[in-house]
Amino acid sequence: MQLVRMFSRILAVFALGGALGSTLAANEVTAVWERIYRQAVSDDQRYAVMLKIMELKNKDFAPLISESLDKLFVSKIESPDSSQTRSKLALAKLLVQELGNLKSLDDAQLVVNVYRDVNDPFLKSESAIALGKMRATEFVELLARDLSDLNLRPDQANPRPQ
Repeated sequence: MQLVRMFSRILAVFALGGALGSTLAANEVTAVWERIYRQAVSDDQRYAVMLKIMELKNKDFAPLISESLDKLFVSKIESPDSSQTRSKLALAKLLVQELGNLKSLDDAQLVVNVYRDVNDPFLKSESAIALGKMRATEFVELLARDLSDLNLRPDQANPRPQ
């Protein structure tokens, strides 16, 4: 009987150690990829690293992704230089998409700011999709109004009286 108790205690310690070890390993992976992302020099490098980060599907990356999107947003995603704009837009789409996939409701306001301030229709639609994935219900009216305005806008290509 005493042997059974001792065996079950040892088993419990190993189970706890295994759970703790996998948690530490996950945090190590997060730290490594975060460091790689922060050391990237160009937006193209950040894009490549973000693709790998997205494969991990780890909510621990949400603060890094939010911070990166905020930096892009502050530095104006749509800049006059077209090559930089293309890279920044591609990276911003990935960042917004991943915030939506992670359902990071804390970052909904940042995604709405991107939605409001960019002109790129693909980034705008990715932002709207991300808000839906986050279940950011406080912005439903804004999205509904924008979509109805889009549908009610006169067709510039065919200006016939309506």
